[in-house]
Amino acid sequence: MRGIAAKPILTLLALALAGVAPSLERTLAEGVVCDFFGTPLAGAQVRVTDSSGRAIRQTTTDALGRYELADLPTGQLLLAVMLRGFRVREQVLRVSSGDHFRLTTGLEVGVLTDLPPIHVSGLVRSQGGEALSHARVTAACEYGSGAHVETRADGARRYSLSLQLPGQYAVCAAAAGFSDSSVTLVLPATLPRVERTIDFTLRSTQGRGWESGSR
Repeated sequence: MRGIAAKPILTLLALALAGVAPSLERTLAEGVVCDFFGTPLAGAQVRVTDSSGRAIRQTTTDALGRYELADLPTGQLLLAVMLRGFRVREQVLRVSSGDHFRLTTGLEVGVLTDLPPIHVSGLVRSQGGEALSHARVTAACEYGSGAHVETRADGARRYSLSLQLPGQYAVCAAAAGFSDSSVTLVLPATLPRVERTIDFTLRSTQGRGWESGSR
């Protein structure tokens, strides 16, 4: 009986000594990334994130648009494919032990509205440093798109705007009893997109003029 029981152990030991690993279930996602005409896309980033948004696997496609992501954890995952000039494509994967996904992902050519937003923020205060929490801040595109965004400063004098479209904007701060302040902001259609800070100092209408600063 001892000789029979020992056979599996001896077999595994022989495989290990011979450099052959015993067969184990692997979870694998492989595929091809192409455009809508079927042309393979090289250099696309393929990323898998868990339910908390943490990236757990990532790679890039080869010259034939192929990729492989091995040893994925079980559970619900999100696979995203990204390439400059194309829209991001996402797909939910519900992974069990030993699953093998074979995916073909077609990417759609992007447009200017697919650019991530640029965040514009800053402080609105009086010349004496008083918090103007009631101040209104607007950003209006001066040409073409007609984009208009409006917000109000909070109790800490801070405001924040998100501008999606590139263009030239007039950013204006206004508060009752104070002179308006306005600056011109140009947002290019380029990457990476850089956050902008514009601080406004408003003068009482009993004083003269207005001041603003940007960086």
